[in-house]
Amino acid sequence: MALCLVLPSVAAAEDVFEKRELRVEGRPLVAFPVRLAEGGRGRGLAVLVARGTPPDERREIALFAGPPAASATPTRTVPVAADVVAVDVADVDPTPGDEIVLVSAGALAIVSTSGAAPAR
Repeated sequence: MALCLVLPSVAAAEDVFEKRELRVEGRPLVAFPVRLAEGGRGRGLAVLVARGTPPDERREIALFAGPPAASATPTRTVPVAADVVAVDVADVDPTPGDEIVLVSAGALAIVSTSGAAPAR
């Protein structure tokens, strides 16, 4: 499945927007802009993706790094447990960059954009 981005163009004046397609395996559900851990200055995109159909559906976060999401394929994926009911991106840790917040009935998981394991 492709996710289409429409971005302001830096080309000729008549080209107001630039279109980029990002590839994900599955159905994109929602996309979040994210500040990556590289000194807090890197930009990227976090996309919640679903594969399969319930009850066998599996979800993951596909992270695209670069300005804005320069790579057409994810640079990293983060599995999302079946009991997760909400996903968001926030700066909740003192280290640079945003974290992915996974909310379930019994826990709150914080996943660093640097690749560290989630804390529950």
